[in-house]
Amino acid sequence: MCAAELSEVLWVMVHCVCNVFAAEPSEVLWVMV
Repeated sequence: MCAAELSEVLWVMVHCVCNVFAAEPSEVLWVMV
């Protein structure tokens, strides 16, 4: 895995975590799907 792919994966993970803490429960379910 190259650095660009790793940084992209980390960005997606951070984005999902932020959504979990900031979003409504229905939005969290939509993100998880």
